[in-house]
Amino acid sequence: YPIEISLKDTRVIKFHIWDKTTKFLTSLTDSCNPRDTFTLFNFTLEYMNHLYKNDNYFNGWNIYNPIREYTRQGITEKNDLNLRYCYANTDFRLCPTYPAVLIEPKDMTDSQLQAASNYRTKNRLPVMSYYYKGNKEKDIGNNSVPCIWRSSQNKSGLIGTNRNDEDEKLLDKIMSLCAKLYIFDARPKINAMVNRLNGGGFENVNHYNNVILTFCGIDNIHVARNSLNKVYQLCLSSKIMENEKFWSGLESTGWYTFIYKILKFSDEISKTLQNNYSVLIHCSDGWDRSAQLISLSQVLIDPYFRTLEGIAVLIEKDWLSFGHQFGLRNGIYFKEPSEDQRSPIFLQW
Repeated sequence: YPIEISLKDTRVIKFHIWDKTTKFLTSLTDSCNPRDTFTLFNFTLEYMNHLYKNDNYFNGWNIYNPIREYTRQGITEKNDLNLRYCYANTDFRLCPTYPAVLIEPKDMTDSQLQAASNYRTKNRLPVMSYYYKGNKEKDIGNNSVPCIWRSSQNKSGLIGTNRNDEDEKLLDKIMSLCAKLYIFDARPKINAMVNRLNGGGFENVNHYNNVILTFCGIDNIHVARNSLNKVYQLCLSSKIMENEKFWSGLESTGWYTFIYKILKFSDEISKTLQNNYSVLIHCSDGWDRSAQLISLSQVLIDPYFRTLEGIAVLIEKDWLSFGHQFGLRNGIYFKEPSEDQRSPIFLQW
């Protein structure tokens, strides 16, 4: 009974089992589909604890703390940046796929944020992810507060006329921190327009002050999955070294188009911050392509996120705590399998 397992680096392992096939498959299934999250146990790097002597700081459960990270960025509880710690999501009623601690403009009350969240799919209203404090010499006003903000798409509707006063007020407050706001919609524009048919949409810049909208043209999870499958098939073809059309075949998979666009727009986002302007990033729900752009731009702009500790903090901050569905996307199922939701989003990043 041949069993073929494709690995993330395009290698393939083939098992040929002559007996006890059922036992083998049961063991394999238990590893791929754990009964609960604790089957995938967390561990402590003892040598790191010994090296840093930091009270188990490098225990995986404790390495990320939102208040500690935002304080590192320069946002303290008492700050003069017109930003505040928001605890309206402590019980996850404001948005079940957002963390308990959020950073929002000081002038927006919790009730206003609640109203604004109703205008975004999955209630994923605009919240701050990263404050860039590294370029105060560029004078557009020394009080500028360039930040990365994230959200899901809005619910502008079929012809883009649905509006929400609190959402517009929130984006206006965000814009006022830097005098201009750049919105990077990760989707192709045609996809964003199609989403209007399902109640979604995108920002009508005529409804917001000093907002510039850019579509990044990154295709969705289904196209990404199909693209990687094409890479597998190309690499598994016989006589690969004799294939004169290998490079054109690789291009036709579309995989490197994904990589190019993620790199290109992450670079644009980081340069926008360096010019002391804020950015708002979203796709449809804001937990796949958005996570790629948000986190890679921080790797580019902040050397802390290029350290072992920093990259672990970044993954927990912008992937785990903001709702990337690792179980579904990586095929680690806690209930029933859903092949249609598998996609190599994190692998791509």
